[in-house]
Amino acid sequence: MYSFTYEPIANAIIRAKNRGVEIRILMDKQQSAGKYSKYQYFLNNGINVILDIHAGIMHNKIAIIDGKVLFTGSYNWTKSAEGRNQENLLEFIDEEEIIKIYQERLDYLWEFNNGLTILQEKN
Repeated sequence: MYSFTYEPIANAIIRAKNRGVEIRILMDKQQSAGKYSKYQYFLNNGINVILDIHAGIMHNKIAIIDGKVLFTGSYNWTKSAEGRNQENLLEFIDEEEIIKIYQERLDYLWEFNNGLTILQEKN
């Protein structure tokens, strides 16, 4: 997630974690330092959250739930996105091939940011 400041979504994630749901969050390093960022809140609540370390911004806005539901689009998880900005959010349900492509990319970025693989930018 590029920018994550929206408290209702952050609280829902904490509740899910407390129910035993495995949560992984990859955030943009610059945005995570923002005044309203939920980065520290997640760390304080035991969420597995890491920061993107490559040179540019991590501008993805993606969530995958149980490998069966995909959310993506321009929608940052912020109060402004919810109430003021012109944003879009696409939901794919049971679209196995589409979700698989996104999951592979997220897994790759997770591994890269944990030092498990080398990032190979496509030209």
